[in-house]
Amino acid sequence: MVRRCLLLFLLGLTVLHAGRAQDAPHLYPIVENGKLGFIDASGKEAIPPRFEGYECFRPLTQFSEGLAPVHIDAASERWGYIETTGKLVLTLPAHYSIRLDLNGAFHEGVANVTITSPPTGGGLDRWAWIDRAGRLYICQFGAGRILVCGPDGGFITAIEIPDRDITNMAFGPGETSLFVTAASDSWTEPYPGTVYRLDNPMVLPPHGRQ
Repeated sequence: MVRRCLLLFLLGLTVLHAGRAQDAPHLYPIVENGKLGFIDASGKEAIPPRFEGYECFRPLTQFSEGLAPVHIDAASERWGYIETTGKLVLTLPAHYSIRLDLNGAFHEGVANVTITSPPTGGGLDRWAWIDRAGRLYICQFGAGRILVCGPDGGFITAIEIPDRDITNMAFGPGETSLFVTAASDSWTEPYPGTVYRLDNPMVLPPHGRQ
């Protein structure tokens, strides 16, 4: 028996959070036999359920800035991003995942992803950012730098920060700048730190991007 699960309350949540998703067309997630798909506002199927590894009553993917994170291989937990046509446009390297409880949505051209162990060691997960070109920005706490990797996970460059313990980062408008927080002393209260504003070496104003 085919089980088609449409979480109707998501329609209400989408209306309440209209400011978060101004993409057109508006698509809503459905789950059919554990596979994720999307319908439009009229209830017509827009993307057939084909992305595996989904159950009802768990956080479901939403489109933001025209992209949505999906399982592309449930067995190996591989993730990627699709367009509203259903076309896969970004693929995360192995051991990178999306925490749907933290949304994983694109905002101003970037989205938050998680690097899962074993690459980080010790069973700990770490955060990274991905841009629309598929480049990954990884804050290295204790190393005083941000690693930039390509869509395949290969190293591109390192952005050096004066302080050793980087705690977080964000992008400025157009991703042309980076705002990085770092602790000068991570062991002594009140844990003093600094916010650094840096040029993003992966964006070349005013002539375009790499």
